[in-house]
Amino acid sequence: MKGRSHSRVVTKGCPFSKAIVREPLPGNFKSAKVKDYDGNADTKEHLARLENMAMLHCYADMIKCKLFLTTLVDSAQRWFGGLAPQSIHSFEDFQKVFLHHFSSSKKYKKTEFSFFEVKQSPEESLRAYIRRFNSVSLDVPSCAPETKTTAFTQGLREGEFFRSLTKRTPGNFEDLLARAEKYINMEETQKQKREW
Repeated sequence: MKGRSHSRVVTKGCPFSKAIVREPLPGNFKSAKVKDYDGNADTKEHLARLENMAMLHCYADMIKCKLFLTTLVDSAQRWFGGLAPQSIHSFEDFQKVFLHHFSSSKKYKKTEFSFFEVKQSPEESLRAYIRRFNSVSLDVPSCAPETKTTAFTQGLREGEFFRSLTKRTPGNFEDLLARAEKYINMEETQKQKREW
């Protein structure tokens, strides 16, 4: 009798269905080694990390709901507490309401146009510019090599390397980077000389 009344208290007001709340944790249950979600990070990345952990431990749908809940903190935890009682019946339900509510935190895919936004600042070294430009590559799934080369060249500030590229167009982006190495070395040598 005691167990039943406890179940009623636990499920009362909880957004999870009675079935999810009553689902016992498996013996191999491990708390999520997934970064906490506070409402600001990318929702899809958070869910992907959570799904990977659940797959690794072969957690069933209802256990994934409980696992997901343990990753919510701050405003995300308050949001969960404000959901309608017993409105979540599956992990799919939980994902849908989560993605809908935190849609503004979703990271949008970058496109080839993102490369054209990268500009070398007046005091930025060529090495730093290349590093920044290449970091955009990680977020752009595919890009025509010519587009990448054109965007890189247009983003360069005027200087010796820029002039060399206008005189002899690089064959491809790898060729451009190989040529840049010489100018990086020259830039860094000149900087050291000025500091002596």
